[in-house]
Parts: sequence; C-alpha cells; structure tokens
Amino acid sequence: MAEQHPQMHQHDAQHEHNPDYAAQNKQFFDQNLELFERPEIVDATRRVAAKIRERYPSLFNIESTTVLDYACGTGLFDREWSSHVKLIFGVDISQKVVDEYNLQASKHGLSDKLKATCVELKADSQLDASTQRFDIVLCTMAFHHFASPEDVTKILASFLKPGGSLLVADLLEDSSKTQVIEGEQYKHVPHKSGFDEGRMQDIFTRAGLADFEMGELISGLPILEHKVTLFLARGVKPL
Repeated sequence: MAEQHPQMHQHDAQHEHNPDYAAQNKQFFDQNLELFERPEIVDATRRVAAKIRERYPSLFNIESTTVLDYACGTGLFDREWSSHVKLIFGVDISQKVVDEYNLQASKHGLSDKLKATCVELKADSQLDASTQRFDIVLCTMAFHHFASPEDVTKILASFLKPGGSLLVADLLEDSSKTQVIEGEQYKHVPHKSGFDEGRMQDIFTRAGLADFEMGELISGLPILEHKVTLFLARGVKPL
C-alpha cells in the first residue's frame, strides 16, 4: 500500500506553534495505551463509527472510497469502517499507538486496507502534485487536544480531493461552557469544554471548506463522570 501513502514530514504547523501541548499529548498516550481498550471507550468508538456512516451513507463505496484518519488511535474505529471503504490511512502522534494499530490490523487480516504511521502532516503550502488526496479526512474525539484547531483543519483540508469531505466528531460545548475534561492528569487538553457550532463553522470556513453543516451525533454519552453530547461537523472541499 506504499503508493497510497500521503507525502508527509516531521513538522506540523500546530506542533510548531504549540510544542508543549503536542509533547504532552504524545507522552500521555505513550503511557496510557490501555485507555483505548476501556469498555466505555470501545462502546463509544463503535457507536460513533456507526452513527457517522448512518448520517452520510453516500460517502462510502467499498470499491473506491479512501480515508485519512488523523489522530487515529489504535484503530478500532477504522476496523469498524474497513468493510465499507477501499482503504484507510491512519496518522497519530504516538508511535506506541501506531504500532498497536498496525498490530491489530494484522491480527484482523486487514493489513491490506488499514495502515498507520507516526508522522506529521505537511502544511498546505508545502504540498505538491504527487501528494495523495482522500475522499474523506476524518478526525474523531481529537480536536479538543489540538492547541490550534484552525491550523490543523487547514492542513487536513489540504489532503482532500476536490469534492471530498472533512468529518470531525468531538465534544459539543454547552451554554454554560462546562469543563468536561478535568484534573491535573488532563493538563495536555486545551479545549476542556468542547466546541460550539459557531466556532466550528469559523474553523472550517477559514480552511476553505464549503457546505458546512453540523449536528448532534450522540447525546448522553458517559465520559469522565459527565454525560456529554458529541457533534458531527462536515465541510466539503470545493471542486
């Protein structure tokens, strides 16, 4: 699958501007790999994967759909999607997470469809014509970890084919801006209350995406002693 891999390098705009958050996130996930296997996380991941497919069934074609999953984790989400798309390329900041992703893909006989790597995506200004583009670029439950979601979104949008969709699922901020993610152990999380629709629309618009839409994906999901609501936002790269 080497010919399918996007061109990448070792620096990303978000990480250059905010090295502390990036380093803290990497260290946290390197040291807490078991979090991905907690029953509530597994259940939530499967529910989110199914709900996104239900929301946008026309985006999925097993013969042709290619997906880039940014902050892919250990691959449970992508294994749930594997029977609905042609291939998925995962990217994560943690080498240990990526190693587990590829190990699980191999164990499930999916190495021909799922492949992850631990590198940083190139900034838009450094892309060239040889860079692989995707039908779907996906980022689930990771935006609240990014110091600059604006920078990340611009980079993710640059990996879309014309007409391709960026899909982001994350915590929906309530009117009281309740901090869902609390405690010293989560100091690496800059957006502890999530995002509202106005913020997400501004982020997507600044990244050059069109046809923005956002709606509730799952409500009442138990996360860290809170019942939270997840949103799904979509933007389309103009033709």
